[in-house]
Amino acid sequence: MADNFSATVDDAPQRLREEWDLFQKEVIDEADRLDRQNSDQVDEVRVQSQDEVVDEPRQTILQIRKKVSDLNQKFEAWL
Repeated sequence: MADNFSATVDDAPQRLREEWDLFQKEVIDEADRLDRQNSDQVDEVRVQSQDEVVDEPRQTILQIRKKVSDLNQKFEAWL
């Protein structure tokens, strides 16, 4: 029982690292997808109206990427 618990505790940092890496990849992939989607929509808006292009989704994506970067730095410092 103690050996099993010890092995689980020893594996925890590696498992946490793997989960964190997977989370980051998923967030980055989703941000890239939204960025591509936004880019397509911006192209459509430009065709429809040259005067005004709304870039709010791009700002949201940049904010999400910054938050993930900040979290990553905190996580790295914690390990």
